[in-house]
Amino acid sequence: MKIVKNTFFVSLLLVYRTTKVEGMLAVIRLATFHPNILQKELHNIVLALVDEVKNLRSSVSRSAIFTLGDLLIKMKKHIEPVS
Repeated sequence: MKIVKNTFFVSLLLVYRTTKVEGMLAVIRLATFHPNILQKELHNIVLALVDEVKNLRSSVSRSAIFTLGDLLIKMKKHIEPVS
């Protein structure tokens, strides 16, 4: 029974991590093809990505860094520094 629980927990974490990375890829696609959709919530998206940079999973952290870089390249005129 304990092995089944651990296997379920590991698969749940794997799905969760994969979902985060897929969500970041969706943000990149939106920035590429529909940047006007992201403009309204760009500040919240950037804050969420900055939190994911601190994620202990290297794949999630790396994806967050690349996503932030892509957002800066594709939406540079809409990203302003916070004063």
